[in-house]
Order: sequence, then structure tokens, then C-alpha cells
Amino acid sequence: MADSYGYNSDYLRALFKKKTGLSPKNYIQQKRIELAIKQINETDLPLKNIAVNCGYDDYLQFTSYFKKKTGLSPIDYRKKSSEK
Repeated sequence: MADSYGYNSDYLRALFKKKTGLSPKNYIQQKRIELAIKQINETDLPLKNIAVNCGYDDYLQFTSYFKKKTGLSPIDYRKKSSEK
């Protein structure tokens, strides 16, 4: 991406972090989890499908990262959100 804008990758990363408060990688991961949460709350899609929709090829990686960021596994998050 940096090359397409004619910037050094470190410089572009620093600019991105200054604007968003996150590195590009962390920003993308945050957006993926936000999308997963939205799909868990608003659809009945199987969690494996949601993982794929959010860019995760590995369901275990998705569940691990989801739990790290939300404190709950996707299954527990769905159960809790359906109780509301």
C-alpha cells in the first residue's frame, strides 16, 4: 500500500497510527471483530461462516482473537446477546 502512494512503509504506518490511534494491522483486526459482533447480533449465520465473512481462514484463530478482544468466545457472546 505504501508503494502505491509513494511512501516508505514505516512512514505510512506512523501516519496511519497518528490518525487512527492504531497500527494498520490492529485497525483491520478491530474492524473484523466489529463486523463479527454485528453479524452475531443481527444474523443466525453459523459462527464458522461469520469467521470466513470477517476474513479468517482458521476458525480457531478467529475464536481465540475474538475471546481476547471481547472476553467471551463467539459461542458465549451469541448466547449472551440472545438473552437480551
